[in-house]
Amino acid sequence: MTDDKLNADFEKHYGKSSPEPNLEARLKNPDYRFIWCLNQITGKIVLDVGCADGQFLKMMKATGLEPEGYDASSRARFSAQKNANVPIYSALDIIRAASFDTVVSLQTIEHVDKPDEFLKDIGSKAKDMIIFTTPIENALPDPMHKHGFTVYSINSLVTQVFGEDADFNIYYLNKFREGLAPNLFGVVIRLKKEGENNDS
Repeated sequence: MTDDKLNADFEKHYGKSSPEPNLEARLKNPDYRFIWCLNQITGKIVLDVGCADGQFLKMMKATGLEPEGYDASSRARFSAQKNANVPIYSALDIIRAASFDTVVSLQTIEHVDKPDEFLKDIGSKAKDMIIFTTPIENALPDPMHKHGFTVYSINSLVTQVFGEDADFNIYYLNKFREGLAPNLFGVVIRLKKEGENNDS
């Protein structure tokens, strides 16, 4: 699907005034997802999976982190490179395993065919932590989403991929403006290092 088609579909379902701030507004007032995610990150070397136009990459870079990006869209990669001036990948399989302290993925997992394989793939690139956000099912309905998540389905997904003793937290994130109910889940998965156990 082309970016033009995505934009046309978005306008068809939401109208020209989208629920997300436009680029200029986002530069002046950083996205609440970005701020939340930035506060969760450990380590300095970060991969942003589904980096879109690179605004979060730019924000991370400005705070002293060393981010890199991945996006399936060539148009997104071009914008991300222009906006953030960091390495941008066109495929996950060319990235070495465990080469990032933290892998983040904001509003991407609901668009993939197989969320379990996606989570396993991005998890293989992280040493310490995976952070992702996804809409709360029915809070942000979108015909382009392949999956809708509840707290129970996220719990099931993470334990399926990382095991019953996976160390993770699920957060309710809000909001576009004060007074609205939470519309996103934020998920932080801490990966076990070699030799660690859960008895401590």
